[in-house]
Amino acid sequence: MNRPNTAKAGIAAVAALAAVMLNTGMAMADAAPKELIGSWKLTKWVLQVVGSTESKPPYGDNPKGRLIVTPQGDFMVIISGADRKPAKTTEEKAALLDSVLAYAGKSTFEGNKITTTVDMSANEVFSGERARQVRFFEVAGDRLVIRTPEISSAVLPGQKTVGILEWVRE
Repeated sequence: MNRPNTAKAGIAAVAALAAVMLNTGMAMADAAPKELIGSWKLTKWVLQVVGSTESKPPYGDNPKGRLIVTPQGDFMVIISGADRKPAKTTEEKAALLDSVLAYAGKSTFEGNKITTTVDMSANEVFSGERARQVRFFEVAGDRLVIRTPEISSAVLPGQKTVGILEWVRE
């Protein structure tokens, strides 16, 4: 019996098992929580201005929006103002850009925290230093509330806000 080869084989087997367990654990850590998976329709979006009691609906009282979360952690969101109309002029086209927010990327989940690494954004507002988006969520049945941490607002320049988005499962 050749003991050195047996020992090497044993070490190789343990290393292979450890690698499989580590990869499985990583995949599980990145997977979306079951209660978040699916398609969600936006019902409300407000920005709480930090340091005031002021609350602003950046795209009006009835914004449109969809959030899609896949089991693999894909996170895709698009939100627009409710009363958008087709643009005919350059100015109208620019105004449309100011009334839509969209981004997508891969997310990781830790407790009630979502961290999305944005790989595409409708107007590049979520590129560079804003490419890493942190959000916090609560699910109650078919209702989802997502909150931002206190951040410099992308839609209210120069102000710090906390965004509160309310969704219903579709």
